[in-house]
Amino acid sequence: MTALVGRHRQLMTLDGMVDACAGGDGGVAVLRGGVGSGKTALLAEFTRRAAVRGARCLTLVATSGDADHWSLLDAVANAAGRPGADPLVVAEELVSEGPLVVVVDDLLLVGAAAEELPRAVARLQSAGALVVLADAGLPWDAVHVELLRLSGFRSIWLPALAPSGVLEVLAEHLDSPDAALAAEVHDITAGNPLLVRALVEDLLAVGPGERLPVTPGRAFGEVVLACLARTSSGAARLAKCVAVLGDDVDPAVLAAVLDVDDEELSAHLRTLSGTCLLADDGRAAFRSPAARAAVLSGVGAGHAADLRVRAADVLRRSGAEASEVAAHLLAAECAPDEWAVTALYDEAQRCLRDGELDLARRYLDLAAKQRSGDRSPGMDAHAIALGWLIDPVAVPRRLGGALDAVADGEITAHDAIVLTGQLLWHGWHDEAVQVLDWLAANEGTFVADDATDLRTLSLHIAITYPGMAGRMAAFDPGQVRSEVMIGASDALLRSMQALRNTVTGGPSEELIGEALRLLEVCTLRRMSLQPCLFALSTLIYSDELCHAEHWCDRLIEQAGNDGIVLLEAKLHESRAHVALASGDLPKVELHARRALTAMPAEAWGTALGAPLSTLVAALVGMGRLEDAATELGRPVPPAMFRTVWGLRYLRSRGYYYLHTGAARAALGDFRSIGGLMTEWGLDSPVLLPWRSDAAEVHMHLGERDLASRLLAEQARLPGGETARLRGVEARIRAGHMDPRDRGRTRIAATAVQHLETSQDRLELARALAVLGEAYRGSGDSRRAHMVTRRALHLATLCRADRLTPELTVQQRPVPVPGHQAAEGLESLSDAERRVAELASRGDTNREIARSLFITVSTVEQHLTRVYRKLKVRRRADLPADLGLPWQVSGAAQPEPLRKVEVHPAPPRERRRGRSRLGGS
Repeated sequence: MTALVGRHRQLMTLDGMVDACAGGDGGVAVLRGGVGSGKTALLAEFTRRAAVRGARCLTLVATSGDADHWSLLDAVANAAGRPGADPLVVAEELVSEGPLVVVVDDLLLVGAAAEELPRAVARLQSAGALVVLADAGLPWDAVHVELLRLSGFRSIWLPALAPSGVLEVLAEHLDSPDAALAAEVHDITAGNPLLVRALVEDLLAVGPGERLPVTPGRAFGEVVLACLARTSSGAARLAKCVAVLGDDVDPAVLAAVLDVDDEELSAHLRTLSGTCLLADDGRAAFRSPAARAAVLSGVGAGHAADLRVRAADVLRRSGAEASEVAAHLLAAECAPDEWAVTALYDEAQRCLRDGELDLARRYLDLAAKQRSGDRSPGMDAHAIALGWLIDPVAVPRRLGGALDAVADGEITAHDAIVLTGQLLWHGWHDEAVQVLDWLAANEGTFVADDATDLRTLSLHIAITYPGMAGRMAAFDPGQVRSEVMIGASDALLRSMQALRNTVTGGPSEELIGEALRLLEVCTLRRMSLQPCLFALSTLIYSDELCHAEHWCDRLIEQAGNDGIVLLEAKLHESRAHVALASGDLPKVELHARRALTAMPAEAWGTALGAPLSTLVAALVGMGRLEDAATELGRPVPPAMFRTVWGLRYLRSRGYYYLHTGAARAALGDFRSIGGLMTEWGLDSPVLLPWRSDAAEVHMHLGERDLASRLLAEQARLPGGETARLRGVEARIRAGHMDPRDRGRTRIAATAVQHLETSQDRLELARALAVLGEAYRGSGDSRRAHMVTRRALHLATLCRADRLTPELTVQQRPVPVPGHQAAEGLESLSDAERRVAELASRGDTNREIARSLFITVSTVEQHLTRVYRKLKVRRRADLPADLGLPWQVSGAAQPEPLRKVEVHPAPPRERRRGRSRLGGS
């Protein structure tokens, strides 16, 4: 029998006591062992053997309901069938008839009645009876001391099974168990026979080849809970507490959570160790994860939460790390008091600082669940300051409470600065003024970090909400003079200064280098991505689109991995902006829609104008005017038009009006942009070249003098002489000149020349289209055909569907000139013919090299031979029709090989001969 493995010595001792009882000597034995050690089974076998020897056995069981009134002597009389009789008289009469054995199972359930137990046992022993008591591992208290005084007393210990005993049990039920299996079972059970037997049941449910590693199952879990139910209530509470809080919790914390003293805690630990559930070295740690899981399954969610909250409170009051306190609150999913919310916010702040964004979000979410009636006004402001990046949707509903904190003075300077930015973002401009007034009144109390934050806020307002810039006069940001970038706040300040200087003074090598340096430092040092947004804008407005595209794609991936909702949405908007500046209209739509999907409109606030404006501009450019009208029908906050995002929205709406025939409405939007920018002191063609937009409308309306005046004004402004703006100006002038004007070709060629150095393919396609018209007007149909074909190629790549139909009509085949040229064409090799076709289409040598995967030098060599064979001097003289298969048959032209996207150092950087990136 499993329960009797390793119990032979104990049975022999009890048999000897029965023999002594038969000789007239009474005795007392206490079987000691933890729950599951096999006491009941041993008693059953003992009583069977005693009965065989002629002893009369009375087995008494004390139930939990008998705890307060159970009497051993009365129980003996009842068991003998003589209730109410004198128990001692009954015992003496039974002893006179033969050996009498009284068995009590289980002593633990005797409870308060244990006080009379030693006297009752002594009287039965004096009557000649053998009393055997089963003890579930109670400590040696006063009861046992009294029992020790009795003559013939024996304490019989039932130890846990050794590995050899476990193997013997396994052999009774399993085929050929080995020592490895026995050792693993012993590690899990510590040799508790009942737990071993439970594992046997679980092992019988799997095949022999699946027994290792041992996986405790349902039987083991049920037996663990049964053992816990049979132990003391204090020990059971301790086991549940350890299961919930985890192993190796400080005993002082456990004692405080359970409201027991150190002595009681030690007693409970010994009890659970004797049951083989906890470690036997005095630690509050389960012997196996399976035992902990089983106990935990019996703990209700409410009770577990209560234990964790109490533990968090104890840890807080004992000065433990905030991470420990917050971890228990998070596991409890409960923040019952203000101290708990504060702990969650403090830990969320640390997580944000260390980049643990998912954990920070969980802490903030839990803090937000507290009932609004119990929340102090400062909590909303603190929640906004911590969570606006990762939980922007929650910000609007917290703004009211945060403003109450400002009114009550229950807000820190840092939280007030962040609150100002969020109020402006969501269009609460009047309320933002109130907070700015509070900041001005309390500036004298700010620490150094607060002053830096104020300078950053001042720059942010000047760049994004320029109409409010006057309110920040007291917080002049000045210029950062130190070359050392210490932390994220320094990076943010520098990135904003670089953007402001680019917008107000025009792009420069120094500012572009600063933006690139900031991007590298912030990513390498895992700083906040916030400075990167402003650095990207600097690159976009400086027409450094290759760099901007590369960094956008890289940062979008990082923000997505980090789960920073707002930054991911803003980076998609920046990527759409890059695509719009380079004329890639499908990519504009892709990233603008991703930006709008990543964050709902209410979270975008006034910044909704940014992704919406790029999306509308792309839809107009692709000829999808109905889709553009749908997007313009979205509700937008009125306060948006007090921001630069509102100006971008007006510009895109102006494009829509212009392409739907509402020229005067378009002019009204462009003029509104100019009026606002002038009012705000931010009249910058780098930011928004509204004059060239308005000039194009004036040209369309026949108002050439007004258009010329606007273009001249724009050219005189800082930043107005960039290659892109000069190219657009020349394109507008050439596009509305008399076709017979001999200067039209020269001005159109100038536009193409300037735009070749920029990266705006769509604007270049427009300029090429004008140049083609100019050539056609001058009678040079061959050049017109070549240039128009290149314009059509670029417009097709950009998906500029409003431009391609016109270019397609203009693209008429031009006959191959002369017999001599035809012979030259036949002499071209396949490689020379491919290069010549791309050159006649208008591709540059570098573009041809990338398309055909050859070097620029090889392209030049092929073109030299092509010129010689065709007897021409330059690519402009190449025939428009080179007799290639698709040109002769009218078949569709094959797509050129896709260019490989690389990011070499830009030409201007190589010309300088030094890196833009300095030390941090």
